[in-house]
Amino acid sequence: MPKLNPSKCKLSNLKTRHFPLLRLSKCLLLASIAAIGVQVLPAYSYGDEVHKGIIEKAIELLRKNSSAFDRMSASEIARFQVLLEEGAMYADYGSFSNPPTGIADGVWCTWDHPFMEKPEKQYCDTIHHYAKRDVIESYAGVNIANPGQLTANVYAQELFNLAVRFYPNNPSQYLDYNVLRPMDGGYVEAPHFLVPEGDRIYYKTVCPGGYPLCLAAKNRPCPSWPSWIDRNGKTERVPQNASYSARYLGWALHMLADLTVPYHVANDATEFHVRWEDEANKNLAELKPALQSFSLAHPKENTLFIKAAIKERAGLL
Repeated sequence: MPKLNPSKCKLSNLKTRHFPLLRLSKCLLLASIAAIGVQVLPAYSYGDEVHKGIIEKAIELLRKNSSAFDRMSASEIARFQVLLEEGAMYADYGSFSNPPTGIADGVWCTWDHPFMEKPEKQYCDTIHHYAKRDVIESYAGVNIANPGQLTANVYAQELFNLAVRFYPNNPSQYLDYNVLRPMDGGYVEAPHFLVPEGDRIYYKTVCPGGYPLCLAAKNRPCPSWPSWIDRNGKTERVPQNASYSARYLGWALHMLADLTVPYHVANDATEFHVRWEDEANKNLAELKPALQSFSLAHPKENTLFIKAAIKERAGLL
């Protein structure tokens, strides 16, 4: 697990001229991974508050242990955090809030098969929050989807690349659709998906970082930008923008957080996955006061403490 080296996050040591968001991006990603690794909460990437908590903790660690935010005011840091959180929320809902309000991008899947108590509605793009290029298994071994080429680790890298590309370099820099790399987006199984199109619905040439699952979206060209960049999906070239950059970075952080979860790594969407999430949210609420005293100075001791605390409270280990 990477450890945060404060000296590496000094602005003078980052090999880029772009200030402040792009210079902070490498450090923020590293701090987020460090925060996850130090705390070892087994599902530190599920509920909305957990995703926001990772971002909050990463910024807190950077402010305490590096000079990365020295040139930003408190209000600028707060705005940066809001943008990161919006990106993290967009990953699960196609919106900056839950339930979705305002922007509501992408396609929603309603899963229904005999082993489920009732149909469940989920954001279809979440089939790409898993780590294996293999089927995603649900209740009683039923295969429900396959992420194709777009696994969570690939998704995170593509989103991070867009965060880098969108940070302003000069006023005349524009980006067009060619920065959205087309990939095989896999499929969902129609027999367990309330749509009439046949056995499987394929999401071919999905472009990560563009409008989610644009081929399945009505009245939306593919590729096209998310609505927070282009609401009508008709603009190919858009200017660099620091807010877009931060949202893409928050979206990437969400993917990294999901990759810390065993069930996401194993392409497992069974009931045990759901129970794990529920326990994780409960544990986070109970452990949050203890996490406030953590520092990066003693990661081994922190890890042992959290493992013991989780075992005592929930019996998960």
